[in-house]
Amino acid sequence: MSSFINSKIVTVLVGPDEVEYYFHKDILVDSCPFFAKCLSVNMEEHLANIVRMPEDTTRAFHLLTLHLYGKTIPALTHMLNVLDNIEAWILADKLCMPHFQDILMARMMRYTEYNYIFPGYLADPSIVLNPDSILGKFLRDQVIHDMARAAGTLSGAVYSGMSEETWDGLLGNGVVDSRMILDLVTAAKSTPVNPSKQGCKYHVHGTTGVCMVPN
Repeated sequence: MSSFINSKIVTVLVGPDEVEYYFHKDILVDSCPFFAKCLSVNMEEHLANIVRMPEDTTRAFHLLTLHLYGKTIPALTHMLNVLDNIEAWILADKLCMPHFQDILMARMMRYTEYNYIFPGYLADPSIVLNPDSILGKFLRDQVIHDMARAAGTLSGAVYSGMSEETWDGLLGNGVVDSRMILDLVTAAKSTPVNPSKQGCKYHVHGTTGVCMVPN
């Protein structure tokens, strides 16, 4: 605490409603290249100590706040928590925070090791994924794995009963693409490794290439 107790306070206005979050400036600058640039000398944000982030969510910023101040991020318990985790990963990517991304990925992997990812939740229009991002690849691979192993189960019935609207949503936000059908057929004929057990394959690692997150 003593290292930043005299730091200036920065107000971050999150989402269209501009919900106020307060951070010590030194913590933001030291932890995040995005904020370091925003709050550099002669930038508007530096002069006012206010940063506006209208496209981001309070759910993602809650997790970011826990991370920045060294608080424990609780384990995922429900798919709705997974959506929060996804939003936070996308935010961390925007903020150039690879270590935080890997913490969030490890958190998601611990959940998906024992729980299915139901695509219906991922059809939320607020989630816009880059299918070529590490997160996009993980979710796609996990959905394929889960659909393949769910055949003949109650969970499989959930997949088969998904509406056309849900599939359109998944196609629209990048979770599902045309390659998925072939990959799903291949997975159904084999015993693929659960993506949640493939650790560093879905980590960012930053410029050092060294994994700082336990698998």
